[in-house]
Amino acid sequence: MKSFLKEAEKNVVNHANLFNDLNEVIIALRQVGNKYCREHVAKDKFFEGLTLIQSAIREEYAETCLSVMAFASIGGKKADKFSKDKFKEIFNEKDRYIVGHFLNENLNYHRWNYKDAEQLRNEAQEEIKKIKDN
Repeated sequence: MKSFLKEAEKNVVNHANLFNDLNEVIIALRQVGNKYCREHVAKDKFFEGLTLIQSAIREEYAETCLSVMAFASIGGKKADKFSKDKFKEIFNEKDRYIVGHFLNENLNYHRWNYKDAEQLRNEAQEEIKKIKDN
């Protein structure tokens, strides 16, 4: 018998991946805009539009991630893998993600100790080694 729960989980994870990929497209378009758009022509409009699109993508992504968490909480394999992959992405990419703010109770980006942040990243690296790819 077909499991509607597994089908729903698959759809939620696919949706989250879609919006994650779309955000990567926006990041690439920002690089294009910085390199090729001219101030005196339409650079402001280009970035104004991208900012609106990125905001909508982030809202959709955040809402979808809440659903992913719900499925991961009941042992959903695809949702669990999505969550683990996101953890790896955040803690593997030193240049892309700042992790020290996780140590601030208000998640403030400007108030953390660099050495503490490095220890957090190192501890996360140890956990990543334990994660089995499904």
